[in-house]
Amino acid sequence: LVLLNAKGEVKQQWILNTVESAPLGVARRGVKQEPPSVVRVAPPVYFDGVLVCSIPGGRYFAVDLVNGSVLWSYQIDLTAGATTPAAASARLRQLAQLKSNATDRWLATAVRIFGSRVILTAFESESLYCLDFRSGKLLWEVPRQDGLFVAGAQDDVVVVVGRSALRAYRLDD
Repeated sequence: LVLLNAKGEVKQQWILNTVESAPLGVARRGVKQEPPSVVRVAPPVYFDGVLVCSIPGGRYFAVDLVNGSVLWSYQIDLTAGATTPAAASARLRQLAQLKSNATDRWLATAVRIFGSRVILTAFESESLYCLDFRSGKLLWEVPRQDGLFVAGAQDDVVVVVGRSALRAYRLDD
């Protein structure tokens, strides 16, 4: 991750990758790994001095741009037992071959921030995740069902659009 000033000069940079032995929820600097052949990551989202971004393999990072620290990282469940970079890469290749069935996935791989909550919908995941914005702690997770994208949030409720229904989840629980 590179932060540029208005002239395009590098102001600060972070290496956001992990080693396979890194415990979940802990960011580690390590040797650059080869990215998977198919990459679908959410664009970075900025809120309240913090940039939340993702890297291939289902890992999300929150970087405090004011003091330059990595606040937290979180690894989503790609599939049962698929939390290593090699397994994640294999799963992404498998999903790429299923392009004809693309409507059976999250269509919008987005990080959404609603107040103190971060909502994650990763293409390669079968769940909707809600994290605490400041700590990165998982607050809840629900199955995707036929969910396609998060429409938004109102009155502390997040709305998910599916093929056959709209679903609403309280951000608190």
